[in-house]
Amino acid sequence: MLKSDEKYLIWGMYDLVNDMGNWYLCEVLCQCLCEIDPDDLIGKNNLACALNGQGKYAEAEALYRQCWELMKKTLGEHHQDTLNSINNIAVALDNQGKCA
Repeated sequence: MLKSDEKYLIWGMYDLVNDMGNWYLCEVLCQCLCEIDPDDLIGKNNLACALNGQGKYAEAEALYRQCWELMKKTLGEHHQDTLNSINNIAVALDNQGKCA
């Protein structure tokens, strides 16, 4: 099990591999972050982005929807992050050829 003090190291590695465009490693690192803190919405959203980047659109959509619901509850419906999560869902739907 990972320790919470490793969280910052993992975020640093995530930033590096994200800049490199390595979606698989982004997914692995975000899964680690979600293991450390299952309530971390940024980690969950970034995991969804990594899935989307790998073409796992249905998985990304499901996770984006979960993030959206949690953001509505914690941040409110009109918060910028909540609104961005709606856009993320639309992108995942579009990537699947579904009408958003």
